[in-house]
Amino acid sequence: MKRTSLLFAFCILIPFSCDFGDQPLTDPNEIYEKAAALIQERSFKQAKPLLEEAVGLFKKIKNNDRLTQSLMSLVQTEMELGEFKTALTTSEEAATLMRREGDVHGEIRMAFYFGALYTKIQMVDRAIAWYRKAMASATAFGDKKAFSEARLKLAFTLKVNGDLEEA
Repeated sequence: MKRTSLLFAFCILIPFSCDFGDQPLTDPNEIYEKAAALIQERSFKQAKPLLEEAVGLFKKIKNNDRLTQSLMSLVQTEMELGEFKTALTTSEEAATLMRREGDVHGEIRMAFYFGALYTKIQMVDRAIAWYRKAMASATAFGDKKAFSEARLKLAFTLKVNGDLEEA
């Protein structure tokens, strides 16, 4: 009886003693969502490797929509971490993909990222050019919201550059 009780207790305790911790994520959508949650928490250092992994996996499975989202999130993360050269390279990759896919609104968003990036690295003339490009594209495609946002960002950048009259 004592032996049976001991065996029963042992069988009950085994599942509780096993480590069922977090399993590694393998689905690129889950990896991206985890990274997006970390970005929301402003945990950019933890989000970056997840985004890089998601980008690689989305490239493998040729899911260009999610690849574009992942690249844009990666650009944002790299900018927040002060990795401007890497952010510029990632931005160019995302812009090329969007151009190839015909994603005009994505290209407008990328123009905002380029403008913000060049503003942060104090290449104001390039930032101004990107905001003007965003305004032109937004006008061409009737995106009033993007046009207004680009105009505001352009005005701020012109002000920073000391061109108060045009701002």
